[in-house]
Amino acid sequence: MAEITAVEKIKDKWLSSWESAVSLWSPYVQLRQPLLCETEKEAAKEGLTSSFAMIRLTDYSVVVSMAKIKKLGLEDFPMEILGHEAGHHVYCPADLTDLGRVIGRIQASIPGYEKHAPMIANLYEDLLINDRLFREHHLKMDRVYEKMKGGSTDKLWNFYMRTYEILWALPAKTLTEKPVEIEIEGDAILASRIARNFAREWIRGSGEFASICYRYLLESGEPGKKVDIWLDAIEPGDGETVPPGLVQADGDDSAPESLPDELKDSADKPGDRNRSRSRSSYREPFQYGQILRAMGIDLTEQEIAARYYRERAIPYLIKFPSVEMPESEEPLPEGVKEWEAGDAFENLSLFDSLLRSPVLIPGYTTVERITGTSKGKEPATEPVDLDIYIDSSGSMPDPAVNTSYLTLAGAVICLSALRGGSKVQATLWSGTNEFIKTDGFVRNEKEILAILTGFFGGSTAFPIHVMRETYMKRKTGSRKVHILVISDDGVTTMFDKDEKGNDGRDIAIAALRECGGGGTFALNIYDMNDELKMAEKMGWDIYPVTDWEELMKFSREFVKKHYGRKRV
Repeated sequence: MAEITAVEKIKDKWLSSWESAVSLWSPYVQLRQPLLCETEKEAAKEGLTSSFAMIRLTDYSVVVSMAKIKKLGLEDFPMEILGHEAGHHVYCPADLTDLGRVIGRIQASIPGYEKHAPMIANLYEDLLINDRLFREHHLKMDRVYEKMKGGSTDKLWNFYMRTYEILWALPAKTLTEKPVEIEIEGDAILASRIARNFAREWIRGSGEFASICYRYLLESGEPGKKVDIWLDAIEPGDGETVPPGLVQADGDDSAPESLPDELKDSADKPGDRNRSRSRSSYREPFQYGQILRAMGIDLTEQEIAARYYRERAIPYLIKFPSVEMPESEEPLPEGVKEWEAGDAFENLSLFDSLLRSPVLIPGYTTVERITGTSKGKEPATEPVDLDIYIDSSGSMPDPAVNTSYLTLAGAVICLSALRGGSKVQATLWSGTNEFIKTDGFVRNEKEILAILTGFFGGSTAFPIHVMRETYMKRKTGSRKVHILVISDDGVTTMFDKDEKGNDGRDIAIAALRECGGGGTFALNIYDMNDELKMAEKMGWDIYPVTDWEELMKFSREFVKKHYGRKRV
C-alpha cells in the first residue's frame, strides 16, 4: 500500500508540471492532460509496454508509466520527460502525415532494413527534441540518459550516445558505454551537424541521419534491446487512421547523396524491388504499403491499394457527362435515411447528423436527406452510367506492387462518375472464368475500388457472358450506359464465341445498341489490326495509346469526346 502511495505522490508532482512542460514549446499550445498510469497493468491497457512513456497522435495523448518511472529512478525529471513528450506533439513528428514522410525517407536510406525505419525515426526525433530542450531551456536531458546508462555494447547505441556528448560538449564516456572507435566518432560528428543544420527542416534531415545508422544495421543486423525503452513514438497511431499525403513522394525522397561510398554498393544491388531508387513524384504502391505497415496501420494489401489509387485519383477527378432531358424536377425534402461508409460523401448531411448525435459514427448516427421531386421549368440532366471492363491479364502490372495506369485511369473515371450521380458496374478480367465484378451497377466506392485494384495475371479472355447478361435483358427506359474497355490487343477476344456458342461479334453489336450511351476501347496498341477496324465499323470508339501513362490524358478527354459537354 505504501508503494502505491509513493507513486501517487510522484503522479501529483508530475501533473503540476504538465502546463509548464507544454509551454516550453509554445504558450498557445493546448494538449490534454497526460495519462499517468500508476501501475504497469494500467499502462499496458493504454498500449504502453516497452518504454516508460509514449505519445498518441490520433487523440493527442501522452501516456506515462509512473511505476516504471519510479523503478528507473526518473521521478525527479518531470519537466524533462513531459517536455520531451510534448515536443513530439508540437515539433516532430507532430502529425501522422509528417511521420509517414520521415519513414518514407528513412526506408529509402536503409535498403533491406526497412522494418527498422520507425526505430530510427524515433531516435532521430528524440535527438532534435532533446537538443532543443537542453540548449534553449537548460533542462537536464543528459542526466536522464546518464541515469539509464547500463553496459550496452551495441554500436548503434554507442554512436547515438556519442552524438549527444558532442552536441552538449560532454566528456567522453558520460553517456557512451565503451571506448569510441574512430569511425563512430566521425559518424557522431556528422550526426550532430545534421541535428543542428536540419533543426528547422527536420524532415529533410531524416534520410541523412538514417544513412549513417545504415552502417550499424549492416554490421549487426538487429539493434540491441537497449533501444526499446526509449521508443516512445514508434507507433503513435491507432492502427486504423491512414493519413493523407503519403502517396506523393517528397522531391528528394531517394537515398541521400551523402550516403558513404562504402555503403552505396550494397544499397544499389539489382533485383530487389524494395531497393528502388526511383525519383518519381509518386511512390509506388508497395512503397506506400511499407510506410503504412511501418506506422502500425493494419490493412490488407487490397485495402492499401484501394487507398493508394483513390488518393492519386482525387486531384484528377472530373464531372461525368450528363444528357439533357426535356424538363427538370425541383428537389422536395422528404426526410432522412442512414448514410453509411462507402456512400457518396457529398450526400452526407452534417447538419441532420449532428442533430441526431454530436458524435459522428458512420452507419449509426450519420444520415443523408431524402428528396422527392416537383416539376421545374429548366432543362434537367440525367447522368450516364458506366460499365467498365479492365484487363488484368499477364501483360498488365499488379496494381498492389507497381503503379497500374489502367487502375488509376479507371479510378479517375469511376470516382468522377460517382461524383456526377452515375452508377458504375466494374469488371476485372483475365482468362476464361477469371473475373470479378460489382453486384451490378452500384454507387459504393469501396466495392468499385476493390474490383479495380484486384489482379489475376493470367491468360486473356474477355468475359463475353458478363456483357451479354448485362444488356440482353435490359429493361425499356433504363438509364443510358457508356461501355468502357481498357486493355491492349487482347480486347479482340471479345469477338470469340461465348460458353453457349454465341458469336461475340453479335453480342458486342447488341450491347452497343442496347446501352444507349456509346462504347469506347482505350487500348495500348501500335497498329489497328483487322478485328479492331471491324470494331470501329460497329460503332466502338477506339482510343489508342502507346504508353500506359497516356491513359491519364484519356481519362480527361473521355468526357468531352463522347458527350460534347465541356465539363472537366
